[in-house]
Amino acid sequence: MIKNDKHEINPCGTYCDNCEDMGTVCDGCRNRNGKPIWYQLYNLTEPCAFYKCCDENKIHNCSACNKVPCNKHFKFPDPGMSDEDKEKWLELRMVNFMEVNKGSQLQLSDKYSENEKKYNK
Repeated sequence: MIKNDKHEINPCGTYCDNCEDMGTVCDGCRNRNGKPIWYQLYNLTEPCAFYKCCDENKIHNCSACNKVPCNKHFKFPDPGMSDEDKEKWLELRMVNFMEVNKGSQLQLSDKYSENEKKYNK
């Protein structure tokens, strides 16, 4: 994340301005009603779970939720994604949340599988 502003990150914790597609083929999930451009690859039509949850709970992103990370943070669209890649995405999102919510008490394990077990209870 470049800017320390909770309004710059998406509900899930990603920061669109770092993406090479932003401003060219994509305008961000918020401007697409929770349907990121990559949804087309998987023929997904419903808004993403993060977008829906944040909308229902009237929060801008997961950094304002006391349940973060929740089981939604352990679901990825690509079933072939390695645990190493999943861990990188999880860490990226959690770092962004901790940047915008300095009081956050997130404690992540080094291994994705350990985090998945811990937060999917």
